[in-house]
Amino acid sequence: MCVELVIRALHTQIPKPAGSSVQSLKLILTLLCEHANSDGGSCFPSHKRLKQFSGMGNDAVNNALKALQELGFIKKKRTQSSNQYLICVEKLTAEIPRILRAESHTPVTGISESDNRNSRFPNSGNEPVIKPVIKPVIKPVIKPVIKPVKEPVKEPVIKNHSIPDDFTVTDEMKSWFAEKGFTLDIQEETEEFIEYWKSEGGKKKNWQLTWKNRMRDQQKRYGTSKPKRATKARPENFANKDYGETKVNF
Repeated sequence: MCVELVIRALHTQIPKPAGSSVQSLKLILTLLCEHANSDGGSCFPSHKRLKQFSGMGNDAVNNALKALQELGFIKKKRTQSSNQYLICVEKLTAEIPRILRAESHTPVTGISESDNRNSRFPNSGNEPVIKPVIKPVIKPVIKPVIKPVKEPVKEPVIKNHSIPDDFTVTDEMKSWFAEKGFTLDIQEETEEFIEYWKSEGGKKKNWQLTWKNRMRDQQKRYGTSKPKRATKARPENFANKDYGETKVNF
């Protein structure tokens, strides 16, 4: 394979033939140059190989080979086993792009050795080679911002408990009772409230709120029509005896 011939074939201007296209001719010519040596000989690609690499059909390959022979780009010679093609190197263009000449390791026909050397090594003269100064890139150090973690404030856990023995109706509870306009006897209702929960043995978290709910329910249920509780008279001999009556602190 000769890289120079392939490059020259790609840059060669081919006239438009009859019965074929310029693209197909240039493709077949490039494939033939790929299989040839530097002087255009020793080119033995089979017809099947040309079809495989070009993607063209039998008729298209035959027409392209015939047109290249008529235009003088190739010569065909029949051997015992296969066809031999000879590339007419003088028909190929001698002008190759400079960047391709610099990469080629073989001398280009039609270009002097000095020009060829200068194209490969543009700084081979007496001119000093100036190397670019590459400054190191210093990346700024970004320190992570650590925010202090605030511990959550733990609220005191209030557990259910029985009604206290010293349950007291506070001034705030009395004011609330008066603002609601309840017509019940606050002392009597509170005594019943304490007696009920002591007998039931229930447990609550907030007994003041439970008392308010009881007052609401009693007001809705009775209003001003609640009958007074009957009180039993105590004998004189037992005036100082403790009957276990519930006392409410007001």
